[in-house]
Amino acid sequence: MVCPEFPECYTEIIKNNNLEILHTVYIPPLIYGFEMHFTHRLIGFFIFFYILYLWYRFYKNKIFIRDIIFLVSLITFQIFLGILNIVFELPTLVRVLHSFMATILFLTTFHIYLNLKETIRTKEKNG
Repeated sequence: MVCPEFPECYTEIIKNNNLEILHTVYIPPLIYGFEMHFTHRLIGFFIFFYILYLWYRFYKNKIFIRDIIFLVSLITFQIFLGILNIVFELPTLVRVLHSFMATILFLTTFHIYLNLKETIRTKEKNG
């Protein structure tokens, strides 16, 4: 694991004149696998906040409220599983669940997209 801690990536010890300073690294240099891990975290949080934005828009317009609440629950659980992966050093069950949830998230998002597209098509047809 390139980032074995959460929320920071790692802690480094800097030695200077017989003095040890602990330095917490939240954004590592994007080399040696750090770029993939950091990008994964960054995109995950971007998706989380985008889904919260969608929840706001859908709730405001009173459409697909159950679907979007389900999607917010899924992404929250997905982030929780990602954190568990880091804290418990990639246990197999959590890795599999994290991958499975990614698939469920994609399918749920696609389902909402198709329903929204159909709703728009129906509204346009009915005037």
